Amino acid sequence: METARVGSYFLSSEFGDVTVAELPGIGALVALFLDPMRTAFGPCTIVSGKRSDAKNDAVGGAPESRHLYHRRPLQVAADVTFARGSSREWADFARRRARALGRGGVGFYATHVHVDLGSEREWRTSG
Repeated sequence: METARVGSYFLSSEFGDVTVAELPGIGALVALFLDPMRTAFGPCTIVSGKRSDAKNDAVGGAPESRHLYHRRPLQVAADVTFARGSSREWADFARRRARALGRGGVGFYATHVHVDLGSEREWRTSG
């Protein structure tokens, strides 16, 4: 698929080798979480977007990970960092968005934050 603009700041290719069927989910993730976070914290790096089953296994991803876009194309995920702020600030921002929207998973990690379009939930690593 050719690269498409998604939202104000992103290109579909930043999420991996996506299909046309996955674009609506990516568009929703960008509109609901990533564009507002990019506005608040500056340029964004997508650390992990779409994963194959093999890649997900290799990185120790959850068996039902939202990074497996082919399983839930409308409930996609991205692990992200931003130019400004800390992973704690990014996670706090995303949690507030998820609560306001009544949907979205937010994972807090030392180096990045995970956001997805699943049910409203949150977690943090022990490290």
